Amino acid sequence: FCSITGTETEIIDIPAQNGYTVMSTIDMNIQKIAADVIKEAMESYPCETASIIIMNPQTGEILAMTDSMDFDLNNPSKPVNITESDFNRLSTEKQSDYLNNMWKNFNIYSTFEPGSIFKPLIAGAALDEGIINKNTSFYCAGFKQVNDRKIHCIRRTGHFSQTLEQAISNSCNCVMMDIAEKMGKELFYKYQKDFGFGEKTGIDLPSETGASSLLYGPDRLGPVELATSSFGQSFNATALQSLTALCSIANGGKLIKPRIVSGIIDTNGNVIKEFAPETKRCVLSEDTCREISDLMVSVVENGTGRKAKIEGYTIAAKSGTGEQGNRNDELYTITFAGFLPAENPAVAAIVVIDKPAEYADGVTTAAPAFKSLMEKTIKYMGIEPSYKPKKQVNASQAEIPDYTGFYAEDALALITDSCMEYKIVGCGSKIINQFPKPGSYVPEGADIILYTD
Repeated sequence: FCSITGTETEIIDIPAQNGYTVMSTIDMNIQKIAADVIKEAMESYPCETASIIIMNPQTGEILAMTDSMDFDLNNPSKPVNITESDFNRLSTEKQSDYLNNMWKNFNIYSTFEPGSIFKPLIAGAALDEGIINKNTSFYCAGFKQVNDRKIHCIRRTGHFSQTLEQAISNSCNCVMMDIAEKMGKELFYKYQKDFGFGEKTGIDLPSETGASSLLYGPDRLGPVELATSSFGQSFNATALQSLTALCSIANGGKLIKPRIVSGIIDTNGNVIKEFAPETKRCVLSEDTCREISDLMVSVVENGTGRKAKIEGYTIAAKSGTGEQGNRNDELYTITFAGFLPAENPAVAAIVVIDKPAEYADGVTTAAPAFKSLMEKTIKYMGIEPSYKPKKQVNASQAEIPDYTGFYAEDALALITDSCMEYKIVGCGSKIINQFPKPGSYVPEGADIILYTD
């Protein structure tokens, strides 16, 4: 410390003092599990960014948060995931963009159209308002005509008559459009905001994005925008906003403020300050949350989330495939989010595969990553099974149908219904070849490889 008096300078030494210690909610072992799964996902499904958040849905404590754009704290200007020679060949502007992208926290800063992980939320809103009930029947013809737009379901041949459980399990767009139409734009927008979309979660980290400008207000929410928003398109959200919203189903209807600091202690271990769980508002009733949770369990047991199934555990989850930006660019963000055990949730997580190099969906990419993440987390946390797993039986043989000529989404829906596994090769819209060949007999659950045009 320098003290200047007149023309004289006096140097005063002030001994350093130990400061307070910030106690984080991050569990370093769960953080490592998440980082390992991110690495596995990037190797299996190359993409621009992969990210994971794991949260306690009851308290809002963040147990792990990571993404693939890592950097060296001791040398933050050294690029990762790219060779030095390739980096040096970039223009100055692109080098700057690369480094800024590397330093940002994808989970709280970057936004994307969330896709079908939004569907359980809007279904819950309609249930809570009495607009629908669990016995309401729906019909999907494969598309819905909205003004001059023909908006397709993920299964273009249609799901036909469905219950609400089947609609969520099948991830039916048409049913969600019907529900949103019954709600009306004002009520739909109210629940969108109640679930936290378009506002910052308030997490104790810098540079969080609220994405308020990327949400249609009632004055701009026309019939087409309302229809597409119903299945998680036409608006943007962060990964943290999406997971926090789903956690309101897990904890009985409360929108919890996520946090990464649990407290502050002094050098003697005395607690200076504790940060208790904070409820921002109540969004849904407990009864509705139980109903939606059961529907999400059906997604994993019987629907599009079967690749996330872990024997012995009830998992409530939803997959999502959100098309991003200009539709001609064919850029997607793949998500899978959920919680377990469904009857008394102890942990919730979201896996994001952002802009994969080749088209894929949440069933083939994010769901297996979610399963790997949860298997390791369950083991570490010592979470007991919900039920005794059934004994494995020898798989029977099944005949492979001919999927050539089908639209890819229709073929995938049929394969999912038949309990087979699949892999897509190519980025086209129609199936031009397959393996095994049509008419072959394989064990149930075997892989089918579909080649697109």
